[in-house]
Amino acid sequence: MKILQFIVLFLLCSGSVSALTVFEVEVENGNSYSISHYPAQGKALLLWLPSEFGLGNGYQSFAQDLADKGINLWVLDLHESLMMPPGRDSLDKISLTDILQIVHAAGDKGFTELYLSGSSRGATLALEIGYQWQVEQPKDDLIKGLILFSPQLVEGRTVPGLRPPMVEISAHSNLPVYLIQPEYSTKYAHRRQILEQLQSGGSAVFAHYLSAIQDGFQSRSKGDLTARDLQTRAELAHILRNAVTLLRASAPAPFKAMRGPAKSINDAAPGETQKRFELHPHSGDPVPPPLKLPDMTASMIDLTQLKGTVVLVNFWATWCGPCVREIPSLSRLVDKLEGKPFRVLAININEPKSEIRRFLEQFNVNFDIVLDADGQAVRDWNVYAYPSNFVIDRSGAIRYVYRGALEWDDKDIVNVIESMF
Repeated sequence: MKILQFIVLFLLCSGSVSALTVFEVEVENGNSYSISHYPAQGKALLLWLPSEFGLGNGYQSFAQDLADKGINLWVLDLHESLMMPPGRDSLDKISLTDILQIVHAAGDKGFTELYLSGSSRGATLALEIGYQWQVEQPKDDLIKGLILFSPQLVEGRTVPGLRPPMVEISAHSNLPVYLIQPEYSTKYAHRRQILEQLQSGGSAVFAHYLSAIQDGFQSRSKGDLTARDLQTRAELAHILRNAVTLLRASAPAPFKAMRGPAKSINDAAPGETQKRFELHPHSGDPVPPPLKLPDMTASMIDLTQLKGTVVLVNFWATWCGPCVREIPSLSRLVDKLEGKPFRVLAININEPKSEIRRFLEQFNVNFDIVLDADGQAVRDWNVYAYPSNFVIDRSGAIRYVYRGALEWDDKDIVNVIESMF
């Protein structure tokens, strides 16, 4: 392997024992990767990978604290290094070979323990790196484990009502995993499935669930976070230090490759796109799963009792930006269809009534808010993204679905729904 070149760009003194160093690693194909190093006294290194939407700046608030606790931190800025825009499929462009050379560089620098951390689709990248390291270096246990934030383990783009396949790597890695899952996340309702999927490859998984915390709290700007989010981020260095301690003591069973060489991330097929104002015919079972839930007044709403009515079932949460944006158009749709056999059931996921009431004070909502307090409906209906929408015809069959937000009073949408009366 070509000798990697380390170039110190600048030194930022902070008044603490250690100082931030930014350097570049040049790999064999000529790519150069920017890494921010928060140095510690020990030989343990946490390699911090971005999500598909980039690093954010939240890590800066706990990086030095983590170093003070004896964990070196390398923050790898993939998007800036490769001059690629953040986005859902951005990590598809990453070469595993490049990142593995960076892992080699860590070993060359004298680190004896390396822990990979990734969030969302960056967690899949971390799993791929760890697995491929074991394939190529079966006698080298430099990589001790993974710390994953809200891992996105589904393959491709999800479709409401259909259970998506899981990414292959999620069932093959046997490295120990520390799973950090905030409650206000599309993945929280599926936390058991995620846990079992990671365990299926032989991994020991330590699950840490964060009540009433937003997804991405570790990377978002302060202005996007609640006081509780910020407090949890202030405690993150301590959480990560404990995670390292657990992973260090949880060496995996002897490794056995369970598949061929890992497919390069940049060979993955790009996700499908959807037109903005077009409902999609449902391709799954037309019979809706059970839906019998209380509304805000504790009255039970049973979907089976609504035959003869066109029903729009909308899964949403107050912390979901696209969900919030479409609420006014849902009310306008109800107004446009006044007098017609039409009803909206907006299924709120796992939020307390008091919080929902405060949120709804800013909207003139004229449709039913229904409470899925434990996420069971989300699992029954195979919902993996919010908002997810199902249009039920008057016979009680699912006719159309849509993943994402819509302008529900758009004329094309209204025409489709009116054709069902």
